[in-house]
Amino acid sequence: MDSLLHREEELLRLGKACSLASSGRPQLAVLWGRRRVGKTFLLGHFVRGKRSVFFGATQQAETVELARFAEAVRRGLGDRAGDLVGNRFASWEAALRFVAALAVEQSLVVVLDEVPYLAASTPGFASIVQAVWDRLPPRTRLLLVLCGSA
Repeated sequence: MDSLLHREEELLRLGKACSLASSGRPQLAVLWGRRRVGKTFLLGHFVRGKRSVFFGATQQAETVELARFAEAVRRGLGDRAGDLVGNRFASWEAALRFVAALAVEQSLVVVLDEVPYLAASTPGFASIVQAVWDRLPPRTRLLLVLCGSA
């Protein structure tokens, strides 16, 4: 069994953000820090038992990452959601709008791990996230977690 030591504050903050998102106040959380300190492990522990999509970028081309994200949606939310996606998303904007739409009726946590890799493979990635975030449907129950290292 895996355990977390000295991560109570981080879990508390993530839990609060998740509660706010569940009440229809979407939340964007950024978890940033040095490599190899347990960020991914912490987030994996946090999403356990929650309706979630956990995606770790891998420094591949945008089209490959979009296909991998579609698979993460299928893995996290089941074949029904995966069937709506198909093999991959056309763009990160489409992918983020899709998960936001899934969070209108029911709470959803989406973790994008290794965001710097996505920023490197997708010009304007940060502004895409901002554009989608600025136009979320009212009362969206989404917690979007962006994670990365310098």
